[in-house]
Order: sequence, then structure tokens, then C-alpha cells
Amino acid sequence: MIGSERNLHIREMESGDEFVHWLAELLEHHPSHPGVDASVVDKHLVLTNEIGDWIGGVRYTLRGGVAHLLEIGIMPHERGQGHSFRLLTAF
Repeated sequence: MIGSERNLHIREMESGDEFVHWLAELLEHHPSHPGVDASVVDKHLVLTNEIGDWIGGVRYTLRGGVAHLLEIGIMPHERGQGHSFRLLTAF
């Protein structure tokens, strides 16, 4: 339904909900990239300034086609400038 208006909702789920089992089954039976190695790989995105100094970054894992955001960090003197949003957008 590309281009059509749909009433979609995003909400937080409790860990005991049936969704956890539904998602696990979906990923097990319908991997995003069949034949892709399902081992967990640590990945990083880094935000640097114009001279290459680190401002912040994220650490995430990638397994098959599923990414898990683990950590996000921004230097204290750089906070409040939208850097976390930039990193989350890139993620």
C-alpha cells in the first residue's frame, strides 16, 4: 500500500507479551537474507568533527538482517546539539 494513508501505531511492549515469540518465529522462518551467516557481528558508527576528533558513537550488533542497538555515547561538552539524533538516524 505504498502512498496510501494507514493508521499505524508504535508502542512499547512488555517482555512477557506474545510479540516476543511472534518476532522470534518470524525471524527464524523468514530471515531477511536467506543464506546469510547468522553469527553476531559487533559494529560501530562514529561521529567526528572536522579534524577527526570523536564526538560520539553507537555500538550495535548485526545478526543476519537484524540490528540491535547496544550503546550510544556523546562527549559531555557536545550534548544537547542533536548528535544522538544524527547517530540514530544513521543507524
